[in-house]
Amino acid sequence: MTSLAFLAPVQVKTSDVAHDINTVREALVFLNQWPKARRGPV
Repeated sequence: MTSLAFLAPVQVKTSDVAHDINTVREALVFLNQWPKARRGPV
């Protein structure tokens, strides 16, 4: 699968950790690992 790159990296900060997300694939991995208790309605 080809990963689509963002034009600019997206930075998400959780607690004291900053995550740089550069591709759609990285975003999906990050979101799939997000705790279900912290997910809201879409």
